[in-house]
Amino acid sequence: MAQNVRIGPDEIDIVALEPGEPPTLVIVEVRSRSGPAFGSAVESVDGRKVARLYRAALALRRAGLAGWSTRSTDCAWRVDLLALTGDLVSGWRVETHLRGLAPP
Repeated sequence: MAQNVRIGPDEIDIVALEPGEPPTLVIVEVRSRSGPAFGSAVESVDGRKVARLYRAALALRRAGLAGWSTRSTDCAWRVDLLALTGDLVSGWRVETHLRGLAPP
């Protein structure tokens, strides 16, 4: 697993490999909100952000990542969104985990 991976102008919050045959490369965008005043964390991800995530994921697959065989066409991959709610005092909890965001 890697965090805050920069790929050109883009950043991926979490890059992980989900075990399986074949393993799945998972690109995760993490969003958080401490309250409803500014909308939900899920609502904060628009089509432009999803497009940037897919651009970063494709660049990562082309380049490979520190020993992970992500270049292989056999390597499945997906883009997920992890939405958190809470704060530093009461703690954070997962509000939503959207697996496999649709490409823009």
